[in-house]
Amino acid sequence: MRLASRLSLRLRQQKGASSVQAQYLFIVRLWLEPDGNLPVWRGSVEHTPSGQRTYFQSLEGLCQFISLRLEQPGLATQTTHT
Repeated sequence: MRLASRLSLRLRQQKGASSVQAQYLFIVRLWLEPDGNLPVWRGSVEHTPSGQRTYFQSLEGLCQFISLRLEQPGLATQTTHT
């Protein structure tokens, strides 16, 4: 399943579970690094409310970090549902 689909599904499941709407804020940075003859993409992702950051070398690493944060609703910024 694609990253956007998985994240969207998890957010919809959590959103329907309560009258409080959770907001998730992540900063994703991508850059190219030399690796022999071909440059490779690298990245970092930060969960801004907690300040937790990780570095990744694949979209799977990015997905894993975000998915773990979505499974821990207490790490989200809580706002009242209007």
